Amino acid sequence: MEILIGLAALLALILVIIRKSNGTKKPPITADEVAEKRFMPRKIRQGYDSEQVTELLKTVVLELRRLEKEREQLQKADILRQPVPVTSPIITPEQVVNQRFTVSQFRPGLDQDEVDDFLDLVVVDLRRWTSENEQLRTPASGEIPETPQYGTPTTPG
Repeated sequence: MEILIGLAALLALILVIIRKSNGTKKPPITADEVAEKRFMPRKIRQGYDSEQVTELLKTVVLELRRLEKEREQLQKADILRQPVPVTSPIITPEQVVNQRFTVSQFRPGLDQDEVDDFLDLVVVDLRRWTSENEQLRTPASGEIPETPQYGTPTTPG
């Protein structure tokens, strides 16, 4: 009986989530949202070193600004049919995943669960930004590029 009640509650939760989303996609996190993020300090329990977390987030902000600028350039370039140069990432999602912080023992630190949950969101959205920008960069299948490559005839011969 308890299992059925639990399943019913889970189903109800899923239906609420589906209704709220209405199939709309939440936009990926922005550089400004990351820059404005604040975490709960921990005084008694262990917490992450706040300076290390802040440094990582500053790097993430720079990467998101790069991706946002690239998105803007790609959208303009699509209209003007101009190529956009590929730039190297400042930090990758994998580097964020692999980042480790010192745990503070006798001084205030940041709530570990809160930081980890936020960084999980950041990783997902960094991947999404990168993927969506790459889709904008890649022409639709079957589309012929406007400018011919060197040595390629412009008209069938």
